[in-house]
Amino acid sequence: MSHVCTLMLSVGYQPGGDGITLKKVNEWFTKEHGHTDRSGLKSLTDEPASEFWGGTKFPQADIWAAAINYLDIEEFMEYLASLPWRYPSQTQLFVKDEHDDRFAVYVLKGKDWQQVMDAQGSDW
Repeated sequence: MSHVCTLMLSVGYQPGGDGITLKKVNEWFTKEHGHTDRSGLKSLTDEPASEFWGGTKFPQADIWAAAINYLDIEEFMEYLASLPWRYPSQTQLFVKDEHDDRFAVYVLKGKDWQQVMDAQGSDW
């Protein structure tokens, strides 16, 4: 039995980066929670992953994603908020729990997350 949470983390796109690396984000999975190196987020925008995107240009955001079994999303969000983001206003988190209708969307405001869309869809 599993319970999958799908995540996408967009960390903006700045020359020289934000200072927060994918490796730093993934330390939460490996150092704090005993997961393997494969358990964390992966880049959707680095070479050669950029071949997944349509169009003729590279994405103008760094986007990292994962599908994690039994993720404590609140604890992970606390960890993300504690990191010293250089451009926190460009940091967005998309979360879709296994039984959600759509992604919940959060933006980082200082050291707190603000939800801008919930995960509950409505019937069309």
